[in-house]
Amino acid sequence: MDIGVDLVKISRFQEYSRKTNPFLKRFFTDEEIDYCFSRGSPEQHLAGKFACKEAIIKAINNSGRDYKKYLPFEILNMTDGRPFIKFSKDNDISDKLKITLSHDYEYAVAFAVIK
Repeated sequence: MDIGVDLVKISRFQEYSRKTNPFLKRFFTDEEIDYCFSRGSPEQHLAGKFACKEAIIKAINNSGRDYKKYLPFEILNMTDGRPFIKFSKDNDISDKLKITLSHDYEYAVAFAVIK
């Protein structure tokens, strides 16, 4: 089993108040951005998705794989809010990778586990 974790200070994302910000476009897909800006506190959700992506990359690297082989991927949400990973191409870990994330007023944290 391989694990990755990341912790992000939410205030880092407070300056990105426009959906068209180049930083956001670099790290997030349109669907991810739309979801985050549809929520009451977009910065919390942006930080959570960013932390989740970092945790996934760390878990993949810890497994001895090259994370670049799995790019790009998205962190999307089910109708009940649970996050899931959508890879853009077939791969050998999509069924083995589990994620969870959480945020409070100051921080977002995410864990990724490859079983």
